[in-house]
Amino acid sequence: MTDSKEPEWLTNYYQRIQSDATLAFGRRDNITNWSYTLLIAGIAAYVGLFGTGTFVIPLGRFGLASGILLVLIRFFFQSMIAYGYFNRARYLRTKIEKYWMDNTPTLDQIKQEIKNYDHGKAIPSTHRELFKGQVRSGFVLILAIPTILIVIEFYLGYSWEYLAIVIGLIIYLLLEIKSFVKYPQMKSLSEK
Repeated sequence: MTDSKEPEWLTNYYQRIQSDATLAFGRRDNITNWSYTLLIAGIAAYVGLFGTGTFVIPLGRFGLASGILLVLIRFFFQSMIAYGYFNRARYLRTKIEKYWMDNTPTLDQIKQEIKNYDHGKAIPSTHRELFKGQVRSGFVLILAIPTILIVIEFYLGYSWEYLAIVIGLIIYLLLEIKSFVKYPQMKSLSEK
């Protein structure tokens, strides 16, 4: 970075974070689209297992629904990370645009924001919450459907194997939550 009156680096930086924002938002959309695709394919396979001539035991249907949910949980957290990256880039873009419009914040403040959030890999505190963003993007529906299939299988009859799979799913969910919470690029400045 230079300290010239016309900071050319700022324009270049703005263009870079613009592409970062586009990439992150595209990644989030791709993950959501993959989630819908997996969900539709999983539902088709699940319903197909009820057809005549199929010799799949109920535990197989339960395992399919649990496997779909397992992958969708992973997609949920990956999508939340992509949304966090998008929020970081949007925050920095907005600060730079405000500087260009009315010189507030100052260039030194923008440099500090870049150090904090881009170089420090922190997530700015904004009104945009990562979890609520996922809910609004449709992940409630995506996660609810395989959960409903699991409940249906429990209703149709269950054994200890079903309980073992559910415990495994819960452990996996807790590990994903722990991994997300500990992921350094998803922490706010106050947590670092």
